[in-house]
Amino acid sequence: MYVCGDNADVVSSNFTENKNSAAVYSVANNTSIDSSRFEENVAGAIQFNGASDFNVDGTKFIKNEVASALNIQNSNGTVANSEFRQNDGASAIAITNSNGVDVTDSTFEGNQANSGSADISVTGSSDILLETLTVTNSHGATSSIYIDSDVTMDDINMSGWSSSPAVLFDGGNSTMMNSALDGNNAIKITGDE
Repeated sequence: MYVCGDNADVVSSNFTENKNSAAVYSVANNTSIDSSRFEENVAGAIQFNGASDFNVDGTKFIKNEVASALNIQNSNGTVANSEFRQNDGASAIAITNSNGVDVTDSTFEGNQANSGSADISVTGSSDILLETLTVTNSHGATSSIYIDSDVTMDDINMSGWSSSPAVLFDGGNSTMMNSALDGNNAIKITGDE
């Protein structure tokens, strides 16, 4: 589904086994995806590219492959009350060159990435909020969460990761507070040399 007109709503819809490109690709403003399910899509589930004020709420991303389940580029908006389970190939959520993205009240479980992070990757972005997230049993090549941008992380609960570390801060100005990371090699901080 290619969304190029503003103010589009996708509600209570299922997207299964789509191939070759994201099941939903949006360049529109005010795109809302609510109470939907994306399962076993190849090349990603949703991609926002240049979209402003998108909203993803109460949506499930399960067993999507190859690309990120949710790919956010040059966009701003909100992801809330959603589930990311057993996605494989790239970060469940990739946020790139974006300003003003909130990911809240969501669950990440059993995601895997052969390169990069398993659950969330934030690069070249600012004003990003990750809040009230539960992350369990993930395996990424570099980490479960990768940050090289300005990110606020609040109330992040992580356990069962097999990546080392769970969170990799690789630049930017980030804050983590009120969080619990249960395991060894929880955080690694690197930066510009």
